[in-house]
Amino acid sequence: MLWVREDLRGQRIGSRLLAEAEQAGRELGARNAALETFERQAPAFYAKNGYREAARLDDYYLAVMRKRL
Repeated sequence: MLWVREDLRGQRIGSRLLAEAEQAGRELGARNAALETFERQAPAFYAKNGYREAARLDDYYLAVMRKRL
């Protein structure tokens, strides 16, 4: 589980954490990444980092995102 405190957002901390997690996955042989989020602003953040929306449940505001590593 990953998140950045609201007062620290906008400093590319989240993007760096995400890049490190993706790199760790690559080192383990992963070719794809997937995630789920319940945060309304998160899909835009992930899209900026190369993720595409794979599914959404609006009643729960669940978005499933994926990215080819």
